[in-house]
Formats: sequence, structure tokens, C-alpha cells
Amino acid sequence: TQNIDGLDYPLEISDEKIVPVHGTLGKAACEFCDTEYPMEQFRQAVASNIRDIYTTDSKAPEKSTHILCLKCKKPGVKPTTVLFGGSLPSAFFDSQKEDFPDSVDILFVVGTSLVVSPANYIVNQVKDDCLRVVVNREAVGADLGIQYGEDSVRDVFAKGTCDEVFLQLAVKLGWLEDLVAHAEEMAPESRELLMKLYEIEK
Repeated sequence: TQNIDGLDYPLEISDEKIVPVHGTLGKAACEFCDTEYPMEQFRQAVASNIRDIYTTDSKAPEKSTHILCLKCKKPGVKPTTVLFGGSLPSAFFDSQKEDFPDSVDILFVVGTSLVVSPANYIVNQVKDDCLRVVVNREAVGADLGIQYGEDSVRDVFAKGTCDEVFLQLAVKLGWLEDLVAHAEEMAPESRELLMKLYEIEK
């Protein structure tokens, strides 16, 4: 994923299943020694150490002080997002070596402009017979060789939002009941769309 919002962490999906290409706000670590900083402790440290530039928190300090690493004691603790010019996580490169090209039969490209490299080049690391499904509000990827239309033998454009497209896929795969069982874990808009579709389909 290129998202840095960390919204996947509450779902407790294994780190082996998701690689945050540009890092994430869902984890904090030391820039010097890579030691992870417990997230709840990091939130507390931000509240007690970092000045509130928007002046919405009356308890925030007037002046910021460093958050020190629990291991090396250096002032390098921050969310694990990749800053401009920074190195991408090694997991991004390691997972490509492990998964591409032979372990991928179908590649879903979801909600992206496909203009940010190097993540966008993944679409060309799959086998020539690998199906590439682009789920997006507009067709993207022509400059990367993605070709849609009647003559396309491997590229599919599924127009719509992620919720819309994947709910329809769930219907076709017979997974709608399974999703309904997890409705309370979903964002309110996603849950509402799911339940409307469920009422239509049942």
C-alpha cells in the first residue's frame, strides 16, 4: 500500500500481508537504530513533548522537546513514514523478490494514479499472462503499458470506488454473508453500502 494513514492496523492484518511502501503513521521507530517505539507510548510522548501549533490542546507544552529512543536514547523517534529523499522500507524490495513474478496470478491495482514510482512499476513485474485488474474512478496506467478495451487480453478496468467494486466482486464470489458478519468493523459509509446491497441481494 502507498497509504500512510495506518488505518489497516486496527484490523490486525499480519505484517506479512501488507507492505507500506511509504511507511505508516501507524507505527513509530527510531531513525538512528530502527528500534520500534510502542504506539500508545508514542502518542503520550507527543502529547507531553510536542507543542501544539494549532493551539487546540490547552495541556500541550509551550515548547517542544525531543522524544528519545528507548534503546539508544537519541532524539530520532518519529512515525515510520518515508520522508522526501528517504529510503523505502527494505520490506518493499524483499517482498518483490519473494512474490514477483512467479507467485502472482492476478494483480489488483486499487485507488491509485499510478504515477508515483517505484511502486507504480510493480504492474510490469508480473508475468505476461498475469491478469491486471485496475479498480479506480478513472482509467490509469496507459504510460505503463496497461491497455483496456475489447482487445485487451490481460488488463481489466473496474470503474468505481473500492467499496462499490469489491462489494460487487463479493456478490459474484458468494462472499456477501461473510462480509456482513464483519459489518461492525467497517467504516460507517462502507457498512451502509454493504447493508444496502445485502438487502437487495438476499
